[in-house]
Formats: sequence, C-alpha cells, structure tokens
Amino acid sequence: MFMMRPKELSRRLTQSWSKVKILIILAFVALLLGGLVLVLAKFKKTSSHSNLATTSLSVEDSRFAAVLVFLKEKGLEATSSSLSGNTMNFNLGKTVVTISLSSDLNQKLEVLWQVWHQYQILGKTLKKIDLRFSYPLVSY
Repeated sequence: MFMMRPKELSRRLTQSWSKVKILIILAFVALLLGGLVLVLAKFKKTSSHSNLATTSLSVEDSRFAAVLVFLKEKGLEATSSSLSGNTMNFNLGKTVVTISLSSDLNQKLEVLWQVWHQYQILGKTLKKIDLRFSYPLVSY
C-alpha cells in the first residue's frame, strides 16, 4: 500500500481545501451579484413609475390620491369625488365628506376613520362629515 509522508499529505489537503474555499467564495459572489441585479431591476421599474407620478401631479393631486389610497386600505369606497382648490369632497355611501388638503392630512384621515367607524358601530347613518376645521363637524 502506498503511503504519503505527513508533510506531503498536509500540503495536498491544504491545496484542495483552498480550491474548495475559492469555489465557495466565487459561488457566493455570483449569487450576491445576481440578487443585486434583480433588486436593482425591480427598483428601476418602481422608481420610474414613482418619478412619473410625482412630476405629473401637483401637491393637491398627490394628496387627493393619498386620500383615495387611504380609503381603499380601510375598505371604504368613495363613490364620487371632486377637488376644488385645496378642498376635497367625496361620498362614502350616503355620507358627504369634505376635507381640507392643506392641513395635516394623515391626522384628518385618522379622525375620519374614527368618526366613520364609531357611527357604523352605533348603526347611525351620517349625512355629512366636514374635516376642514380643528374639530370634525358631523351631521346625521
């Protein structure tokens, strides 16, 4: 039987282990670069749409769109909507909602959701919610 000297065996194992390490590192780098290319491609698609949306919309239009997105996220549907200056009017069922787009929009939308949800729990049909002022004006 053929026997190697310990130094020779150690040298050959080190060389083969080094080749395995290099192959593992190259495979990892290839996967990393492939993933990076996919992420950048997806980012490029989304960023081009968002740039188009922000350049073609005014501030009021983008806030108008934000209101509609908020309503959709909450499961509400505006049956008709209009924008006049910085005031938006829309219908939620039989309820007419008026909201100012110039003030803190997120806070106003949360107030709208709280008022709407509370009156739905109570079983009351609202006629009008006006969110242009400090406090909501509610008619039923």
